[in-house]
Amino acid sequence: MTTNPSEDFDDQKSVGAGDAPPSYDTTPLSESSSATLQSSFFSLLFVARQKRTAVLSRIRDIVLTPDFNPSSAASIINVCAADLTTQEFSKLLQTPNIEDHTALYWAIVNNQREVVAAFAAFISECCPPDEIEVHEVKMGNNHQFVVSFRIRKFQRRLRITHKLNYEFVADGRIWFLRFDMYTVKWKWRVLYGVSSPSLPACTKASLKIEGKPGRKPLKLPPSDNFAETIVPQEPDYFQKYSGVAGKPTVYVWWPLGDWVMYDNPVYVDRDGALHATLRLTCKTG
Repeated sequence: MTTNPSEDFDDQKSVGAGDAPPSYDTTPLSESSSATLQSSFFSLLFVARQKRTAVLSRIRDIVLTPDFNPSSAASIINVCAADLTTQEFSKLLQTPNIEDHTALYWAIVNNQREVVAAFAAFISECCPPDEIEVHEVKMGNNHQFVVSFRIRKFQRRLRITHKLNYEFVADGRIWFLRFDMYTVKWKWRVLYGVSSPSLPACTKASLKIEGKPGRKPLKLPPSDNFAETIVPQEPDYFQKYSGVAGKPTVYVWWPLGDWVMYDNPVYVDRDGALHATLRLTCKTG
């Protein structure tokens, strides 16, 4: 049996009083109800501000107390972080709200390594990922590859952790590029090498770090020839790989200079990201 839709539903037909739909007229809130809602909102806002103020006070005590016990830093910081969202806590640590400087600044200045490490864990959760791109090129008997890095918040993160390490795969090996402090001379440096279980590699490389607009890039030049063979850093590596061409080494490095710690460094962009390009030639013949 078929039906005629026009007979089932005709918006021109009148609707009886008994069939009338219920009324949806809204009833305005009374003045007392409106006042109650406003009061609840401001109460929540007040509680949130109280929490933030209390957390900041505890963080201030940690970073400015000369004889603060480092062993209790992590537990106290975790309790503070639990009172706020991850983003709120990360922002609080990186805002100049303690004597016109950040909590991170005071922890670094006062050499509170445990505190710095605890802070870093919460800041890294809010950092977007870095970017690495690898392009391989065949050059006669040798392989060359170009690796581009975009490292966000470079200076801030290096100040906190004292080490930034990146791994990538090229030419059938696992490689690393690392920024760290050379503790023998207490100088900043950048180095590259291969990770286990990669095979040794006879290489030469150059690194370019882009400068701000109008500033020349920092160019770290390659060696003149394939003088050394990079091997994985393993126990007794020198004896284990003594038969490789040239001298076995676990990495090749360049000095970076003191610009890493300068305010407004010239080799990061306006967002604090470092842009670097590693050109590496791997001898195969």
